[in-house]
Amino acid sequence: MKKRRTKVRKSSTKNWGQKGTSIAIAATVSIPSGKCPFIAEDTSKSSILEWIACLTAEKQSAITYKQSVYKYWIRHSFDVNSQDYKDAVKIIEVAVPDKVKTVSDLNFDTSEYLLG
Repeated sequence: MKKRRTKVRKSSTKNWGQKGTSIAIAATVSIPSGKCPFIAEDTSKSSILEWIACLTAEKQSAITYKQSVYKYWIRHSFDVNSQDYKDAVKIIEVAVPDKVKTVSDLNFDTSEYLLG
């Protein structure tokens, strides 16, 4: 019995490398990938709140952050086994609700931490 060869039709590859407009897709992030865009300077309440406000202001509007995002990224500022990390997480638990879509969702006034 002969093997039948299938014919493959090649489509046009002319547009494969072109970039179109990118559209943000709504998503909820639990654990982010990559490095945190901001580093907290110390564990003072004002420093951690400023870090939270800046992080939230910089995210894309279609993205929703869970509280775990902030807890994960604070690891880039402090050693996970240190008391500084534990203190920062306590502040995050009070200041950040379960889900954050905009800076207005945060449990504190962000106007003193953000310019404009």
